[in-house]
Amino acid sequence: GPVEPAPLGGPVEPAPLGGPAAPAPIEGPAAPAPPAARGEPVRVRLCLAKRLPASHASHLEYMLAVLRALRRAGWPLAYSQGFHPKVRASFGPACPTGIESAAEWVEVQLGQPAELAPLERALAAALPPGLELVRLERVAEGAPALSRLISAVRYRIELDGIGREEARAARAEWMQRARWEVERQGKAGRRRIDIRPSVLRLELERDAGGFYADLTVLAGSSQGEDRARARPGEVAGCVFGLTAPRIRREGVLLAEERS
Repeated sequence: GPVEPAPLGGPVEPAPLGGPAAPAPIEGPAAPAPPAARGEPVRVRLCLAKRLPASHASHLEYMLAVLRALRRAGWPLAYSQGFHPKVRASFGPACPTGIESAAEWVEVQLGQPAELAPLERALAAALPPGLELVRLERVAEGAPALSRLISAVRYRIELDGIGREEARAARAEWMQRARWEVERQGKAGRRRIDIRPSVLRLELERDAGGFYADLTVLAGSSQGEDRARARPGEVAGCVFGLTAPRIRREGVLLAEERS
């Protein structure tokens, strides 16, 4: 099953997200790892909103902050076996650093059955500044793992300072292209890759918040040029010429929801 990532540079956890405003950890000896659950694992899924200052954390820092909050909240977590037990938890697709999100999904395995209401109250109080618990639900027995469910991610790109006709023309011109090439830095140096296959939807919308682009891109691995996943900042730059766009992750799509 999915395991907790090891902290970089040793076992010391990073400083709380958002700096000293985060509540101090509960003092006392660490709780022993619960015994492995018998039979069907007890799984729960939680959806978190990520705003400033948490949105400036890396994905690794975000994951460690969530796992620390789960422990501080006293959840009966399930752990892996071995000399270095890890919390059995898996996280949804990484949100780019600096982008706020309304939908960060996490699946957690419990060591024993538990009522959701007390877990929800305890975790809401233990989360650091910038992270908010939006939803908590029990996973049905036999349901697919989180990593197999999420297939795409939706973003909102604010089109500040761009006229409607200008944005429409820019979108139409790029949508006609067979390739959307961007330059990325890799271990072998800088290279150009095509992100067009991963862009599922790019539409222009307007609501009470203003004029924006609604972008949906494939989630999952981005290994190799043929599987490269578009980053919202890249789309904002190459299509609309935005250098410092305001972007927000709006949600995720399940495999059956893609059209």
